[in-house]
Amino acid sequence: QVESFADLARVERLVIGTENVPVGRYTREALDRAGERLGANFKKEVMERVVSEESNVRLARAKVELGEADAAIVYRSDAVSSGQVRSVSIPAELNIDADYLIGMLVGTQASDLAEAWINYVRSASSQRVFDQYGFVSR
Repeated sequence: QVESFADLARVERLVIGTENVPVGRYTREALDRAGERLGANFKKEVMERVVSEESNVRLARAKVELGEADAAIVYRSDAVSSGQVRSVSIPAELNIDADYLIGMLVGTQASDLAEAWINYVRSASSQRVFDQYGFVSR
């Protein structure tokens, strides 16, 4: 059972994202960062546990939900929305922030609507919904 990020070096079957998708790049970067704290061989030990590399987070999460893997590295929002998996956070000093940006096109003909949408997304009520689904706003 996974109780901490360090436990990933001991699971039997781990699923991660492929190198060419954001979650896969973030995973590898977090594992690189972990080397200083959890030992130089930590990344190697974790990567030896990988039984599948998936092209998106939902496929990785599904492997755990179906019992085909013991753990997967996914976004917090995907773990929270599952309802079937238990999540363990990556320590803040090792974690990689995945930023989702919102903006308006320069010269848009619907600037009033775009501005209203941005204001809605940034509102306290919207932020509570984002928090509920595992997104952290800054």
